[in-house]
Amino acid sequence: MLDDLDSAAKISSITEDLLQRADAAGQWPTRVDDIVQAAECTEPGASAFDEAVLASAPSHLSKAVALLRGRGKKVRAILDRRAREIHIDPSIEHSARRDFLRLHEVGHKVLPWQQDLAYADSFDTVAPSVKALFEREANQTSAELFFQGQRATGVAADFRMGFGAVAAMSETTGASLRASLRRYAETHAKPVCGIVLESSARTRDPITFKRFEVSQSGTWTTRFGDGWWPRMLNAQSFPWLSLSSVPVLGYPWRLHDINGEFVDVTVDVRITPYNRLVMIWVPQREILKRKAKVLQT
Repeated sequence: MLDDLDSAAKISSITEDLLQRADAAGQWPTRVDDIVQAAECTEPGASAFDEAVLASAPSHLSKAVALLRGRGKKVRAILDRRAREIHIDPSIEHSARRDFLRLHEVGHKVLPWQQDLAYADSFDTVAPSVKALFEREANQTSAELFFQGQRATGVAADFRMGFGAVAAMSETTGASLRASLRRYAETHAKPVCGIVLESSARTRDPITFKRFEVSQSGTWTTRFGDGWWPRMLNAQSFPWLSLSSVPVLGYPWRLHDINGEFVDVTVDVRITPYNRLVMIWVPQREILKRKAKVLQT
């Protein structure tokens, strides 16, 4: 989340400047091609993910790939800083996922403190914690560019709370539903929580899904706390879980808040080919808000 980073203000300023230079600010869906170009990056047809191409690639690029793979990382995207080239794994066919990775690499390119350190001889010995921070900053840069700061939040605010608003944000911006759920939850003024689950159940008795990321608005964290979601969620404790491929919409549920009091919440579950996406919120009285449709894919 942007507010968790010491570099938040700088990232916001840099991304807004880049949006303006790309003439992409306020244009929907977000003009990723124009942003990449404004960042002075290119995307060559010969991909560094092709082993034949990598074998003849400049040493700095082949070394970087070897280092990442040597740490057991699945490399999805590469920025060749010297050539200003972005390479995306061609096996990733989901366009929104590819675009997010493209903007992630743009983040590594445009954040000046990352660029300065990357060219230093000591970069390979930088502490893992610093490299992890760089990845967070690049992810956040990608999100700030894709959702154009608070602009996409304003789009979603026109709709009633629920996954329909997330879908509207995704359709407007061109971002994936997963990224849109994260953004919606993190930036909403009301108590909202977004959860990403594995697409298929781990067990059927009881029905159990593995949990990945959790995103929460500040007001959700204040009311319900943080860090208490288990790694495995089962239908005994979370009755809105099922094996059905039909979305769960408007499921009434109750949660304890940090004071031990019951709070009525509403749950939507959206099933995609990649994940089960869960949105939980405290229902509010909403006047003059549009109701967005949630379509099954």
